[in-house]
Amino acid sequence: PGPGKGVEAGAGAGAGAGVAVRAGIDRTSAGLVLRDRAMEVPGVRSARVNVGRRRVRARALAHFRDLDEVRADLDAALHEGIRQLGLARRPALSVRVRRSAKPKG
Repeated sequence: PGPGKGVEAGAGAGAGAGVAVRAGIDRTSAGLVLRDRAMEVPGVRSARVNVGRRRVRARALAHFRDLDEVRADLDAALHEGIRQLGLARRPALSVRVRRSAKPKG
């Protein structure tokens, strides 16, 4: 590239050191990231995470641990996940945990 183009003009890696970097993630992708985090919590059988503008709603089914323990671990994991996403505004978190239904028969 000639003068004033490409890396010579300051574009590319390392340009503007010290300048804040902004990136975007859509809500569906953020929800998938947080759902994967939720599934790593011991005792969580399945999880659904919906991300809105102001709130993250997480619902999980637990199958072998005490519900209060699962809820506490899930809450901590999702708070950390939200922090690591680095969103401009941190959404409120709502966590609901239920016992999975026993199989019939």
